[in-house]
Amino acid sequence: MIPKTRIALTFAQLSWVEVKQADGKILLSQLNQPGTSKVIEGVPPFEIGIGNAGSVHLTYDDAPVDLR
Repeated sequence: MIPKTRIALTFAQLSWVEVKQADGKILLSQLNQPGTSKVIEGVPPFEIGIGNAGSVHLTYDDAPVDLR
């Protein structure tokens, strides 16, 4: 079994996000409202697109990621 990695996203402002895992499967693709959070698990490496990235807090296996 391939180990999965966890990505957690918290949105301070309206933000679009798309996350694809290693096999190209889209794990998340949506517009996210302020004050909401999403947690997804998948197989790295990931391809991540974030609109309004400055208002998104992302952790990768519980480690914060600076999106600036």
